[in-house]
Amino acid sequence: MVTLASPAQRAELLAGPVHCQARLYRIARKDGFVVTLTSHSAPIKFDGLVYAPSRSANASASVARGGLGESSLDASGAISSDLITEADLRAGRYRGAEVLEVTVDYRFPFIGALEVARYWIEGTRQDGLIWQAKCTGITARLGRRIGRFLERNCWKEFGDLATCKYDTVPASSFYAPISHVLSEQEFRVQDLGSTKPAGHFAYGLATWRKGANEGLSAMIQAYDNANQLVTLAVRPPMSILVGDRVDLIVGCDRSSARCAALGNGINFGGLKFLPVADEQIKPATL
Repeated sequence: MVTLASPAQRAELLAGPVHCQARLYRIARKDGFVVTLTSHSAPIKFDGLVYAPSRSANASASVARGGLGESSLDASGAISSDLITEADLRAGRYRGAEVLEVTVDYRFPFIGALEVARYWIEGTRQDGLIWQAKCTGITARLGRRIGRFLERNCWKEFGDLATCKYDTVPASSFYAPISHVLSEQEFRVQDLGSTKPAGHFAYGLATWRKGANEGLSAMIQAYDNANQLVTLAVRPPMSILVGDRVDLIVGCDRSSARCAALGNGINFGGLKFLPVADEQIKPATL
């Protein structure tokens, strides 16, 4: 909860020709880490948190609309070693973070907030030593498509015990040690043997439990069981090193063949007899 100024206090503070306002930004990542910044030149204490001045961070563009109009925020700044770090940006740890923007009178912040806005970081990018974040408001989140399409592939979330009903835990490998690194996207693991068939982990996830990428995940593009070789779809933010530990989660390409191979064909959620696109556009024949 954010402490709000009463209508009377707000009107009094905004009545004069000169307004002494400062913006406070609370950035809460999904992993629980919180960054508090202010546009003011001195620290501001508000609702039990101290907002540190940051001349390197600013909101370069902000659009606010009344009613159900979509609001957005563009933020940028220089990389700071103790607040917003290059490593965290490269690792994508700010993606999906909640940004609370509060406007206060920096002389009397204890009175409460004059304005409050809430955004979510859709993505970040880095240009040299400058980071940029694109934020969207609540309307964008509420306006996302709900429902599903009729298609050949399965619509269910793989591993969801309520819909897919396939338990991924027995078929996955946990805390497997990396024994060889072949490239930025390829590595070998130990102790898997040949019990997992070829392609078993394709479309699954490799989640680091130890190493520079600890806590991060990457999609698995291919798995060679003969060589215990894992190929990732994209390289992780940090270098893969021998001795890293990863969880390899079984994958699914959402096809009926894969579902049957996993022994879960009865719960397949696609329409495997739906004609492919080529068949749909063929001219009618008598």
